[in-house]
Amino acid sequence: MLKILLSGACGRMGRQVAQLAEDEQAAIIAGIDVHAEQWSDFPVYPSFSLVREEADVIVDFSRPEGLPALLAYAKEHHLPLVLAAIGYNEEDLAAIREAAKTVPIFRSANMSLGVYVLRTLARQAAKLLPDFDIEIIESPDAVRRRERPRHPAGIWPQRPHPKTGKERDRHSRHPGRQRAGRP
Repeated sequence: MLKILLSGACGRMGRQVAQLAEDEQAAIIAGIDVHAEQWSDFPVYPSFSLVREEADVIVDFSRPEGLPALLAYAKEHHLPLVLAAIGYNEEDLAAIREAAKTVPIFRSANMSLGVYVLRTLARQAAKLLPDFDIEIIESPDAVRRRERPRHPAGIWPQRPHPKTGKERDRHSRHPGRQRAGRP
């Protein structure tokens, strides 16, 4: 049975992963979350320094702010890491690349099946419609989220327009917020 240390355990995705693990050949042996809310049968710690359980892998659905501690723990314990958080900056990505030299890391900006299908369709549309200027607008269900929505707009391929050569705008829209120059 695969033993998982779940980072971001108290968030929406952390809870979903924990529920899915029950149906698979996996077990959440402990969780990490700044809120450390005890909501399941596994312990949830506010810090990696408190973890005593031995895991086979770390699955992370936390926030980029926790990345330094997460990478340090993975390297110290030689644990493979699945990174599913969004919002990493260039410094974070450089730290991930550096850590990947010593521990296996799988990183995806979005684990959503819907986003995967949409990206696949967007690539196919770009091939079939080379003269079209295609815009994808991401609008998350903000009501469902406790935290302020973080957009995955950075996961879409950034390519210049085939006719003008200009970089296309890559953005997402959130309810109640407006982009400059857009209604």
